[in-house]
Amino acid sequence: MDIRTVADEADQLVKAFNPVDCEEDSELEGLVVQLAALTVLEGRRRGFNSEETFNIWQRGIGRISELQWVLQPDGAARTAWERRYQHVFWPRYSVQAALAGGDSSPEYFDVNRASIEKAAASYFETPWLSHPAIDFAIADALITSEICSFGETVKDMPSGGIINTVIVSMAREKAAGRTDRLYWEILKLRAQAFFYIYVLPIGVLWWISSTYHADWALGLAICWGAFYLIRLAYRTVKHWVRRVLKMELPQEKCSKLWAKMANVHRLLDGGTLAPSVIKAELATTRNEGAVWSQTIDVILDRRSAAPGGRWIVSPSFEGLIDERSGPIPDAAAV
Repeated sequence: MDIRTVADEADQLVKAFNPVDCEEDSELEGLVVQLAALTVLEGRRRGFNSEETFNIWQRGIGRISELQWVLQPDGAARTAWERRYQHVFWPRYSVQAALAGGDSSPEYFDVNRASIEKAAASYFETPWLSHPAIDFAIADALITSEICSFGETVKDMPSGGIINTVIVSMAREKAAGRTDRLYWEILKLRAQAFFYIYVLPIGVLWWISSTYHADWALGLAICWGAFYLIRLAYRTVKHWVRRVLKMELPQEKCSKLWAKMANVHRLLDGGTLAPSVIKAELATTRNEGAVWSQTIDVILDRRSAAPGGRWIVSPSFEGLIDERSGPIPDAAAV
């Protein structure tokens, strides 16, 4: 296979038609050229002339452009996204930073899952354009979106008794979803609750005993003391029952699940991935309640079929052409 000839024909396709917005010599342009080269290989395999090859290029790259569009956030966030990531097809997000910053964080990613799945299905119908970087973008987007969305759900879950639940709810509203501010807001509200429940009654009792009659203060003190002891006994029994029966609050259980889901995200770090390991971790978290898109499994199965079961996310031009110069799966009728 003459790689130089393939590269020249790929450049001609890109110059003739390229709906993907990318700057010259950028990482994104390199990806588009590789996709054009895969189209050239498909055209040769089918015995197409230049016009027929151009037609399947138009069809395929149009679907890639559609996929690129749905992978971006909506509204005003799209403009910021385009400024920040204009040179790449898909960036990596930090789910830990998203959890800390809330849904207003630039690291928070949550788009319509059905839209991604639909665009991915359209991309799968052009098998000659199957590319490890595109597959990675789809899988990472679906995983990141699920983790970010689930993280915000965990924050809204009850975290204890009625008083604690009210405190967390009020703190969430004041912190606007930002975890770094949330802890301080909870601390301030708990300090206020402690003052009103424990400190203030003692002050009132002292004032009554010094202003009116000590017997009144004694009676109120007994009532307040009984309330405190009953509440203390209730919390102690509840704590030991949970400990003996190994019971967890919904938020505690889901927080642990979120951490395991975040580990799936970490498995996507690096340039060479192990699809089998990622799939095993997906299965583990699914058994504990995670709801992952089936599209992720389709991609992992595709990538597991690669030589050695390795997933090289950003292959070189020469490496990609050498790998794909052999038989390519039949595509749908063009």
